[in-house]
Amino acid sequence: MDTDKYGIWLAISSTVGWISILDIGLANGLRNKVAEYLAVADYKSAKIDVSSAYAIMLLIMVPVMLIFCVVAPFINWNGVFNTKLNERELLLTLIVVFIGLGLQFILKSINSVLQGDQKVYKANEIALICNVSPLIPIIFGAQYLKGSILFLAMAQTLLPVLVMLVYSVVLYTRNYRQISPSLKSVDLKKAGHCLV
Repeated sequence: MDTDKYGIWLAISSTVGWISILDIGLANGLRNKVAEYLAVADYKSAKIDVSSAYAIMLLIMVPVMLIFCVVAPFINWNGVFNTKLNERELLLTLIVVFIGLGLQFILKSINSVLQGDQKVYKANEIALICNVSPLIPIIFGAQYLKGSILFLAMAQTLLPVLVMLVYSVVLYTRNYRQISPSLKSVDLKKAGHCLV
């Protein structure tokens, strides 16, 4: 990867790292409510809050992702980043990163459930695998893709989405079946207390 692409990647990834910590307090609120409800075996209330948290994240992130995908092609990204990279590759890279980040926002609610259930080690395991999994295709695919910033973006953002999705499905179908998110359990009126 040449210095221009590397510089752009550093700018994108540092911005993504900064943005990824923003969750409007939903993660902490959900963690606290799940802990409270599981302590008294109130699985119905826990299910409502878990379902509502996912719904809130979907209601926020899906429109934001769609707006970005519609608006992004009209922005001169080479001008924004002060570079002369292939415009199509840069645009696709930004779209992949943005969609990957949005999906991670939605799926990372499983970590709050785990933390609320005092299973922080499992949340840390997910984070570790999310951080290590992109290294495999980057190490083994780098020689074939000749410094593609798009490939790097896909590995760095979409593989963690896949990891979180697999963990979510497995955990909600095995360990957390009683509180697994469902559309019929969404109650946005009661979900306000999770935003603390």
